[in-house]
Amino acid sequence: MKWCPFCKLILTGVPDAPGISTCCGCGGAWFATPVTADGVAAALVAVSPRQSTAPHAASYAGLTQACPVCPGATLVAGSGADLQCAKCGGTWLDYARILVLAPDGAVEAQPTASSTPITEEPAREPLPPALEAQQAGAELQPANAAPQPPQPAASAPPPAFRYPDPPVDPTIRSEPERALAWLLEGNARYVAGACLAPRRTPQTRSHAATGQKPVAVVVTCSDSRVPPELLFDVGIGDIFVVRSAGHIVDRAGIESIHYATEHLGVRLVVVLGHSACGAVRAALAPGGPGPGFDALTRALRRAIDWAASEGAPDEPRTIRLHTLVTAALIERHVPRLTEPLTQPGYAVATAVYDIVTGLVELVPHEEPPAPSPSEPRPGASGPKDPHSRLDGSTGTPPRKGRGGRGASPSSQDLELGVASGAERWCAQCMVPHAGDLEFCTKCGRALVEPWFRIACPTCRKENLIGTPRCWQCSADLHAAPTTPAPPDLRRDRTRKQAEASCTGVIAGLAAVAAAIKVLLAGQ
Repeated sequence: MKWCPFCKLILTGVPDAPGISTCCGCGGAWFATPVTADGVAAALVAVSPRQSTAPHAASYAGLTQACPVCPGATLVAGSGADLQCAKCGGTWLDYARILVLAPDGAVEAQPTASSTPITEEPAREPLPPALEAQQAGAELQPANAAPQPPQPAASAPPPAFRYPDPPVDPTIRSEPERALAWLLEGNARYVAGACLAPRRTPQTRSHAATGQKPVAVVVTCSDSRVPPELLFDVGIGDIFVVRSAGHIVDRAGIESIHYATEHLGVRLVVVLGHSACGAVRAALAPGGPGPGFDALTRALRRAIDWAASEGAPDEPRTIRLHTLVTAALIERHVPRLTEPLTQPGYAVATAVYDIVTGLVELVPHEEPPAPSPSEPRPGASGPKDPHSRLDGSTGTPPRKGRGGRGASPSSQDLELGVASGAERWCAQCMVPHAGDLEFCTKCGRALVEPWFRIACPTCRKENLIGTPRCWQCSADLHAAPTTPAPPDLRRDRTRKQAEASCTGVIAGLAAVAAAIKVLLAGQ
């Protein structure tokens, strides 16, 4: 692989011209063999359709040009303006020089005084292409190098990538419907095997370094078989991706989405699940995923219970419902998405990706079933009504759900990270509280969020407050605190004892006073 000594792009070989490679950025050409008129003509044909306005080599003045072939070698000026490598003898011609040396007379230009004329080679019998390529490669090998076995003739290189890449229509970012259709259009190309792989060139990378303007936020799983940029056929800077196992959103994920919607101007959030999800499969397995995955199991419990209310929970149905649970959680906690009526122009879409077919299928919205009033929340304690308040009132005003529809929050609220987004914990009583409570109903202490960390009473390692056991020593984090033994207090004297003691002191003082009086009288 050869690199342009000026703009550092990968050089592309010229068909039917072994030893010649061109740069699609600056339009220059590298000649591993002596420069000939036919070689210059072939290089001109390869670069002229894209380099009518190529920059002159003087634009790179002051920079060090490395040889495209020899590691560590640099190009130096030869007898003229052309750059040559003293190690391999290769020559670099910029685009302006190629136009000057073009033999077809299409460009009228005279060589300057510093130009290097083309040296005429003695007439020789043409060699077969395979032998010509082998001989050109042999000239680049050191004299003491071991002989290499003959290599087969290289096939014609693939067509060069499109340059420049078409930019994304900026109006798509402000319309979530168009942005979603744009992503699905890219997925259709991916499924059909006709990917454009856009905006992945070095030029795009350089342009994106100045700032990002993603079209959508994609919240998806960390599964290695689910690459969002590939399955939507997008490029650098097109989407803002938030990934975690089972696309479980915790506080960091919520704040990442908030950053994209608040500071980057993104108006579309896509929650993308996928088939054969290992996190869902482990949570549905008998006994759960095993120790060490308590947070993962609790985060998926909402979707599992929802699927179980319809019958035996199966994997595909649970995966689809889990996307709805995650989307509702995002709508509940991201400021720009909490009130669709006051914040128009924002949308959250749910979809599932099939890892076999590659198709992304949208998941229509469904309302979760309302639990029965007598059904307590698993693991919750406190008042029976999950929305009771300290002042004795109950109930909360209905929240705006997806698309502005009103929906009363259920007692099984949505989980945020390791616990529900509406669930808070009392750090003193170690019990969860559902609804909109701000203070513990038992001790009155202010409640903390589920990502609050507590120290293990045994090993003092930090754990999330919703975790039942310590990750280090497996000690019970929510065990009832032991009642300390009463302090060893001294027995206080009674009032009578105190009065008797005072009387004795007074009598003693009176006796001393009488004795002193007698002594004074005798004198």
